Amino acid sequence: MNARKPALLVARALLVAQLGNVPVLTDIDIQRPNRFVRITRVGGPRLTKVTDGPMILAECWDVRSAEALAGEVADIFELAPGRYVNYTGDDGKPAHAWISSWHEVGGPVRHPDPDVLSQDRWTLTVRLGISTNV
Repeated sequence: MNARKPALLVARALLVAQLGNVPVLTDIDIQRPNRFVRITRVGGPRLTKVTDGPMILAECWDVRSAEALAGEVADIFELAPGRYVNYTGDDGKPAHAWISSWHEVGGPVRHPDPDVLSQDRWTLTVRLGISTNV
């Protein structure tokens, strides 16, 4: 049984449901929004046969300070355990996942990108426990 869960789909759905009008992306387009969050899976172990433990890097960008956005994202992840998240699978079908745990790995921390002077960037890394066999 493969326990590698659709971590980015679940994390994105979790953030989209809470952040309102702030775009949550997995890739940055040429047309950058003024304010957005980019998420990337940067590792993480399989916790059990049915639970994945992805480490998620969240890059929070804003034309002003991105610190408040990073704090909001950190709070959303911290409050996620014990919740179901509805998401759309790669096959286009509705699915849901159970968030069983959250651990702060690092951040939030200011991490400016020297190639993007027009936006401030703050990053944080968390590890989630995600089960989709629920």
